[in-house]
Amino acid sequence: MADTTYVAGFYTSIPTTDIPERLVRGLDRAGYNVQATEPNEPIDPSSSDEYEFKIPLDHSVFRVAYTTGEDRNPGEPAARLSSLNHNVNPKWSDDAETYQRRMDDVLQLICRLAMALEAESTPP
Repeated sequence: MADTTYVAGFYTSIPTTDIPERLVRGLDRAGYNVQATEPNEPIDPSSSDEYEFKIPLDHSVFRVAYTTGEDRNPGEPAARLSSLNHNVNPKWSDDAETYQRRMDDVLQLICRLAMALEAESTPP
C-alpha cells in the first residue's frame, strides 16, 4: 500500500506576475528564509513558466511549486505545497509533542501562503 500524498493547492485570481513575490512574502512570514533554500528553479525544461522552491522542514524537504503562465487551466492551482508526507503523518514522529509542533508549523505555513496569495475557497 502506498503512502498517502499530501498537497495543498492555492487558487487565486491575483496576476501571475505577482505570485513569486507573494510566495516569498508568505514563506518569510511563516519563518522560512527563501534566500537560504535551494534555488528557485524551473520544474521542467519544457515548461518555462513553472517553478519551485525546495525548502527544508525538520528532517525532510517540501516543495512550493507555482506557475507564472497566463494560460493556466482554471482548475489548476496557481501554487501548490507538496512533499508534506513526513511532516503531517504521525508515523514519522518520535513523540506526540514533536508531531504537534510539526503540525503547527505546517498549518502556519499553509495559512501564511493562503493569505499572501489571497487564496480563494474554490477554483476560479
